[in-house]
Amino acid sequence: VCLCVASKVWDDDSLENVHFPKVMSDVTVAMINQLEQTFLDVFLNYDLVIKGSEYAKYYFLMRTLAEDLANESQLPPDKQGGVAKKKRKKDDWGEFPLNAPISAQQMAQLQRNAAKAEIYLKERYEMEVI
Repeated sequence: VCLCVASKVWDDDSLENVHFPKVMSDVTVAMINQLEQTFLDVFLNYDLVIKGSEYAKYYFLMRTLAEDLANESQLPPDKQGGVAKKKRKKDDWGEFPLNAPISAQQMAQLQRNAAKAEIYLKERYEMEVI
């Protein structure tokens, strides 16, 4: 729903709610509509404006996190003492599209990881500033 709303705000020609059940067979248009309404009303209070400074803050936090993850994901040398066949590049992240729906448990884990990443990045930023 977050991506749906973001798409509607930023894209001139965004997808409509009727399109989502075609790729997510476990949801209905009514569910999407209700989730979108709840998200806008309860969580955002229909405030869809973001300050440039806030955007920049989260942009650089996410960019730093992505670079750290890319560096950590480089393949180590193999056990025979040779060099790994391929080292991951920043652009390789796009080679792994989502092939199946994500379960609620997986989504909860992703949200926990995102929260941990934000805390980590804030602490790292504070350490660098001090």
